[in-house]
Amino acid sequence: MEFMKKIFIIDDDQDIRDVMSYVLDSEGYNAQLFSSAREALEVLKLEKDLPRAIILDYLMPGMNGVEFLTALTNLSVEVKAIPIAFSSGLGQVEAPAGLNITFLSKPIDIEQLFDFLSDV
Repeated sequence: MEFMKKIFIIDDDQDIRDVMSYVLDSEGYNAQLFSSAREALEVLKLEKDLPRAIILDYLMPGMNGVEFLTALTNLSVEVKAIPIAFSSGLGQVEAPAGLNITFLSKPIDIEQLFDFLSDV
């Protein structure tokens, strides 16, 4: 069986998670869905098999995307090296230094998404 690249999708919008999961799964990725940044962060703290990439929404209730990225800077070097697609309908936003971040505008262009994923 071919190895499936695990991708975390963190977005509070159920429809976006469902569409992203469908698109990624149909292309052979293993999409793992999170409705909150805090939930994904807790999994990352314990996860031995880290995702190959993270697709992260900016605006979410509770912990937003920037707060999630800031929390990542306190985790292991391996976690900080995970490529992150930071998606926002507000254009490019300020993000902490020292992380591997690509900005994607919402709505996410599937071609841009796969360009990002082709390097992971």
